[in-house]
Amino acid sequence: TLAFAVRNPGADAARLTCFGLLSVTSQQGEEMKLAEQTELVKQKPALITVEKSMIKLTTEALREQEIAVTKASQELAVAKLKLEAAKDEAAAILSKGQGDAEVIRLDNAAEASGWKRSVEAFGNK
Repeated sequence: TLAFAVRNPGADAARLTCFGLLSVTSQQGEEMKLAEQTELVKQKPALITVEKSMIKLTTEALREQEIAVTKASQELAVAKLKLEAAKDEAAAILSKGQGDAEVIRLDNAAEASGWKRSVEAFGNK
């Protein structure tokens, strides 16, 4: 086939002619190789540009990812500190409430004791 002739430019021209195919001379084969090499050379700058773009985009994505992870870590640390502060505040409020309740209970107990003595004083008469 013609593909065979292109891949094997040095193939026997008589054999190719025998199959009714175009004959490819060595010079034509060399010209085809040269054309292929020339196209590859032309494509190389575009390939390099694409590779540079890929590296740049990958680097930017990694940098943005690092920034996002750092920001998330900072937000987590702040949230933990706020949680601890809220727990401390809740404990303080609870302690104050318990202290206030104890004061009221002691005041009530003292008042009740006074009333109890008054009642006992009237009861002993």
